[in-house]
Amino acid sequence: SFLATVRRHKPRLVLISCVCTSAVPATLVLVSSLAEMKDRGEPFIIGVGGQGVVENLTDFGDSRADFYSESLTQFCDVVLPQIERTGRLDESVRSSLR
Repeated sequence: SFLATVRRHKPRLVLISCVCTSAVPATLVLVSSLAEMKDRGEPFIIGVGGQGVVENLTDFGDSRADFYSESLTQFCDVVLPQIERTGRLDESVRSSLR
């Protein structure tokens, strides 16, 4: 499963693409399950993006994802450089993306 793969490979960043509105409920469940893993000490950042996110910003803003990105450009220009530089996502950047 996806969660087992995250456990096994121990990534610093878990990105989820929610490509359509019909995938929103399953994506929110996955985000919640990943957040529970983080609560148990797994040190990764959860990010979501895709058209399903753009069309449901309130749902994802209320989720336990560390950030959502409305475009790949936003992710590449804002999020990724900071993670590469510091290994984490600064709260000011996180707030600007939510």
